[in-house]
Amino acid sequence: MHTTIKTSLLGMQFRSDRAGMFRTLITFSILLVCISGCAPPKSLESLVVDSKVIFEDRLVGNWLLEADKNSGKMIISKSGEKSYSIVTEEKDSGTTPKLDAFLMAVDKRKYLDLSRKLKSGTTVHTFVRITFEGRDRFGIDFPVIGKLSEKFGKLKTTVVRNDDGTTEEVLADSTVDLWKWYLLAGQMDCYGKKYYFCRQ
Repeated sequence: MHTTIKTSLLGMQFRSDRAGMFRTLITFSILLVCISGCAPPKSLESLVVDSKVIFEDRLVGNWLLEADKNSGKMIISKSGEKSYSIVTEEKDSGTTPKLDAFLMAVDKRKYLDLSRKLKSGTTVHTFVRITFEGRDRFGIDFPVIGKLSEKFGKLKTTVVRNDDGTTEEVLADSTVDLWKWYLLAGQMDCYGKKYYFCRQ
């Protein structure tokens, strides 16, 4: 069941409290499997809001990271009326676990929610902003933790155990609060470098 938010996402009042730095690393983001050192935030809650979910056929297909086309390919398939499944075939380590994905349109921008269910039963999400350039190219970016720590207070977090036995801190704020944070991050120039993918 996805979250339905009655309050306008663009009309929310944002929190201004600041309480330190939040750091996290991502271990399963298929979109960034070839990009060393990049870490979109991870969360227990989804960004998915039913009224904002869209489906773009042009996202379906096989994609290569432009900066390193020989490292592997990302395969995006339609898995439901408005959902995707994503796997990658990596040159050195084979096929990665499947991610479920939803695309949303908010304030003339598009965001991708990727999720994977861990062995513990916990579903963990990560989010990127996506920009299409025709049918054969798109770019993704995401908030940089260092920039966010300078502008925002610490969000609610919790600790999860990964499939390899390690633990890490992830966001535990509500979907509504996550959207406040992501929209403000865009307004305050907290996003980092954009990475491009081209159709194979």
